[in-house]
Amino acid sequence: MKTLLLLLNEKAYKSLFRRSVEEGDEIIFVAEKPVKEKDIFEQIRWFVEKSYGDAVLVELLEVDPSEFESSLKKLIRRISAIKDREVVADLSGGAGALLAVVLVALMLSPPDRVRVSVDGVEMPRALIRMRDIGRLLIWERIELLRLIKKGVSDVSALAKEVKRDKSTVRRHLYVLEELGLIEVLKRKPMKIKISKLGEIFV
Repeated sequence: MKTLLLLLNEKAYKSLFRRSVEEGDEIIFVAEKPVKEKDIFEQIRWFVEKSYGDAVLVELLEVDPSEFESSLKKLIRRISAIKDREVVADLSGGAGALLAVVLVALMLSPPDRVRVSVDGVEMPRALIRMRDIGRLLIWERIELLRLIKKGVSDVSALAKEVKRDKSTVRRHLYVLEELGLIEVLKRKPMKIKISKLGEIFV
C-alpha cells in the first residue's frame, strides 16, 4: 500500500495516471488556498470512487503558502500520520511557493519510504532525508567519504587509513549507503564508490 501525494493543478490527471493505483492506497491532493481547481479534484474523486469504491481514499489538503509556517505545520502533521506505507510524491506543475512548502514538509518529517519526482524527474531519496544526513554525517563518515572520493574503494584499505577495525568501517559504510552518499559496486569483497550526492559533502 502506498500514499500518493500530488499537487492539485491541471497536471493532476497526468500525475495520477502515471502511478498505478491499487486497492488500499490513499491519494492526497495538496492545493493552494483558495482552491481554484476544485472541479478537477471532484472529477478525479468521482473517477476513483467509480473505479475502486471506498477501497481508495481521496483527500484534499488545502494550504496557504503565504502562511508558510502554518501550512508547513499542517503538512508535517499529515505526512507524520502516514504509517507503514511508501509515500510517492509527484510535485509536477507546482507553483513555486506551494512546491517549497511540500518539499520542506517532506524533508522535516520524512517517511521511511519516500519517492519524490518533479515534472518526471526523480529526486535522489537522500535529498528528502537531509535532516538524517545532518544528524548521521559524523566526522568519521566524512573522512571515509573523502577517502572514497580519492579512490580508496575497499574495506581493508579504508580501515587501515582511519585506524578502525573492518566491522566498524562496514557499519559506517552501511549508513553512508542508506543515505545515498556511496554506491556499493560489489558486496564480497565489498567495493564502493562515492555517489554524485556524496560528492556534494566532501
